[in-house]
Amino acid sequence: MPLPKFSVITVSYNHGDFIRQTIESVLQQDYPNFEHIVVDGGSTDGTIEILKEYPHLKWTSEPDRGQSHALNKGFAQATGDIIAWINSDDWYAPGAFHAVAQAISRSPVVMGATCVTNKEGHPTETVDNVERTWFDAMKYWVFNSVPAQPGVFFKRSVLDDLGIEPMECFDEGLYFTMDYDLWLRMLERHPFSVRLPQTLAYLRNYDTNKTGADMAGAYREMSRVFRRHASRRIHPEQQLSFVVPLSGPDRRLEAFAEAVAAQSLSSLEIVAVDHSGTRQASALIRKQLGALGAKHPNIAFQCVLAAEGAPLTRLSAIDTGVRAARSHVVACVDIHNALPRDFALNAINGFSRDDLGVVFPNLTDEVRSELFTPVKGGLMFNPAGPFNLSFRQLDVVVRKLAWIDCGGLQARETLGETDYSLKRLLVMMAHKAWRLSSENILPCSPSREQCEGDAPFRLYVNSSVVDEIALELRRNPFSVLRAKNGFGLVLPDELWHAALKVLEGMPRPATTQAGAGEVEQLQKLVAEKPGFGPAHYLLASALEDAGMVAEARAERERWAAIRSQEESSPLFGAVAREA
Repeated sequence: MPLPKFSVITVSYNHGDFIRQTIESVLQQDYPNFEHIVVDGGSTDGTIEILKEYPHLKWTSEPDRGQSHALNKGFAQATGDIIAWINSDDWYAPGAFHAVAQAISRSPVVMGATCVTNKEGHPTETVDNVERTWFDAMKYWVFNSVPAQPGVFFKRSVLDDLGIEPMECFDEGLYFTMDYDLWLRMLERHPFSVRLPQTLAYLRNYDTNKTGADMAGAYREMSRVFRRHASRRIHPEQQLSFVVPLSGPDRRLEAFAEAVAAQSLSSLEIVAVDHSGTRQASALIRKQLGALGAKHPNIAFQCVLAAEGAPLTRLSAIDTGVRAARSHVVACVDIHNALPRDFALNAINGFSRDDLGVVFPNLTDEVRSELFTPVKGGLMFNPAGPFNLSFRQLDVVVRKLAWIDCGGLQARETLGETDYSLKRLLVMMAHKAWRLSSENILPCSPSREQCEGDAPFRLYVNSSVVDEIALELRRNPFSVLRAKNGFGLVLPDELWHAALKVLEGMPRPATTQAGAGEVEQLQKLVAEKPGFGPAHYLLASALEDAGMVAEARAERERWAAIRSQEESSPLFGAVAREA
């Protein structure tokens, strides 16, 4: 079977000190089927004389509109099966082409390690170019989130699949991040899932090259690319969406809509999520929304049904609403709240940083002190904090992109549903390198409890969250990379093993509602799982409701004894630490 043809594209401008090494590194691949296209921008430093020494090159030298334009010209000339792009101050490692040619059948995109060097070519670090998804690469604030460009090879068919014309591969309006933009477009359909362990290329990084001379400018441009691709994913139509779960028509919605209409920010949406489960209630909900839409034409109203197959709960409805929202930023706040006139404006302004995933608009002092640590006049989220609490409810304002990345609330009809869903979301946000913030932009009502004091399910909820994080660290190489560089959570193996042991003692499924014959069912569960504390807790309540006071007291005592043991577990409280 013939070897696939490589099209090697090099753009150059006054890199006469380096370009010979670039050209020689291609020749030294000892690979028989390739073309090397050099697009020079009109160098005046001896580069042209070097190019003339190599008759195999396809080269031009003329003024261009910048690196992106030069790359587009080179890509337009490429006739190979595999695109290899190497800058004129970088070079390939021996054997790179043969290794890629063997691996390209497994994936249209193949990556390998890239060794970063100083100007003289002495190694300073190695970028592993681990496997990643579109969400991983989007987080430009995470170290090495953007693949090191010389170590990425891809089939030309990828461009055809995306409908990208050769002269439109790179945005000429981008000076630093044309590769970042291209990778994100490719990742929309082709996860970078094949990585070769060996070093494929060497990348020079020094003070006078483009990125090294202006890192601040590079990061500003990365923000532009991030927002461009976030919009491609979200398709925003409004500036802010409010999600309102409804189990039926609700008079409080009318006052809430009045407060939204009075906001100082325009372009707002109310997403009503119908989780009633009945046609009659759904018809009444739609009738109410129709009347409100006629009364408030400046608000976009959207009514969606709770996701099919999800439990008909408030949490699953919120999850459906966030995913249906037509804006980057979504407010999930109780319609009991008195909505200040500047709430929407303050919420949007809070998301000026691209890495912000969640804002808590009205935490109590007690909850804030657990979730955040004071740092240099501000607050930093403590990823161990959620494990010390058991959540009843929280108002949140979220970045929809971060919500999707973290899997949303993952609502389920199990023990500690609200606590599990909220805790998992917050911990996963921190683990996936989204920042969390607390801003007092909504009044905090003392009557609304944000946490449970008793927390009968805390140990089991904490263990479930720990198990999920531990599994992700083992299955996702980019999670390991984030943690290694201080952008994710580290969980010791012994903690994961302790969580697995706790979960082994939990019945499956463990529901909060025993249904008909509640006492009998719980008594059976206690007999089967005598060490499962929540069963004793629920049974005590059921016995009290049935008027069996003495039996209830005995179960309370058993629950207290088991709870004492649970509190000694490291999984009951702070379990996570940052890398």
